[in-house]
Amino acid sequence: MKFPVIFILLIVISTGYATSQNIDSILSQLKNDQEKADTLFSLSKKYFRKTRFDSAEYVLKKGMVFAEKTGNDELIARYMIEQGYILFFREDFKEGLGMLKKSYPYLAKTSADDLHKKYLLWSGRFYESLNHNDSALYYYHECEALNNRVHL
Repeated sequence: MKFPVIFILLIVISTGYATSQNIDSILSQLKNDQEKADTLFSLSKKYFRKTRFDSAEYVLKKGMVFAEKTGNDELIARYMIEQGYILFFREDFKEGLGMLKKSYPYLAKTSADDLHKKYLLWSGRFYESLNHNDSALYYYHECEALNNRVHL
């Protein structure tokens, strides 16, 4: 029973035609908040890659509710960092940096190196865009140091 639901979900996501009604229909077929949060996160990434930032933001906001219900710190941090990306590409650097900082308490509770590297790299990019070059360099160096530790 689970396979047909997942298969249909993948078809809807891969076509990129998921509207609000389609999203609600998909969510009604999923069993728990974790599945809903994961599904909406994947869909937001698809919209983001197509530079459909409004749709990506809508889906992220909808999915954040489920992510928070799971209590999964890594998932919540991923949602917040992804929202920061969108704000970066909209050139709202101050608010985007604020979103990254807001993610840190959740991020600090995880050991996901990829997520920590994204946080450091994007913090550097935000500070660079705000012309705070000393802060940008700090975050770039921290990101590089973490990358070197992980790949030893």
